[in-house]
Amino acid sequence: MKKKYVLTLGDKDSHIWESKTTKELILESLPIGKPAICTLVAESLNKHPRRVMDVLDQLTEEGILEVRKGKIETKSGRSMAKIFTRIK
Repeated sequence: MKKKYVLTLGDKDSHIWESKTTKELILESLPIGKPAICTLVAESLNKHPRRVMDVLDQLTEEGILEVRKGKIETKSGRSMAKIFTRIK
């Protein structure tokens, strides 16, 4: 006897679902005009910082983000970092 087959994504019985790309997640989470650094974005999205930096650089090339280098302060000290600001 045949089992019931699920033919669409996202049904309750389905073990496969559609997910958003890292680029889409970053665009949804970054508000316009607010500065952010790669580490904070990666931690909030639970993604690897190297992958997030690649996407942030792509968005900068596309003109969606603006980047500048600046000094940041954390609990452990100060360091230089790329600071990204969404402009579109």
